[in-house]
Amino acid sequence: MTIRAEIEDITKVDSYALSVSGVSVTSNAAGTNQYDPFNVLVASEAVSVKIPPYIEVQGISLDRGSVTLREGGKVTLNAEVTPDGATDSTVTWHSSDSAVATVDANGTVTARGVGKAVITASAGSFSAECSVTVNAAGDEILGDINLDGEVTIDDALLLFQYSMLPDVYEIAYEGGLDFTKDGDVTIDDALLLFQYSMLPDIYPLA
Repeated sequence: MTIRAEIEDITKVDSYALSVSGVSVTSNAAGTNQYDPFNVLVASEAVSVKIPPYIEVQGISLDRGSVTLREGGKVTLNAEVTPDGATDSTVTWHSSDSAVATVDANGTVTARGVGKAVITASAGSFSAECSVTVNAAGDEILGDINLDGEVTIDDALLLFQYSMLPDVYEIAYEGGLDFTKDGDVTIDDALLLFQYSMLPDIYPLA
């Protein structure tokens, strides 16, 4: 059975509603070539379609502006898209040199080879960048106290523990622990390392 519907008039009521009127339906019963009438009930109220306003992206930022890794090391960059209620807040990631560093859809950067690359996060017409430096696997990274390939809060915690109880907490890192250059390894060095792990562009170690 073929059903055919005809709409005679669609009237725009306002920005978010449509009024449909004059609807008739007929059918062609198989094998008869005759149109048999249907009883159709059409509601008198307007058919409303609510369309939420489109909110454009106004900016994007990354939690890190630069990062240093050893070959094989990983770090996850976090992107913040503004405003929070943007209609399409999808973030796309790109590496300027995949031979040096790659990045996946979640912002996880993997160090592939020695060199420098720029990771770009984009949303709408906006973008933000993070500079990535990759050192050889055997090279120590300044501030990488636990030798895991990146500088994080964990390194600052280990240095804090070492500064308090050097006989209990051993450190294999040989890059120098006196980051404040005051001639001694203290809590101040751990504090500076903590600040560097969070904001390396503002609190450099060297």
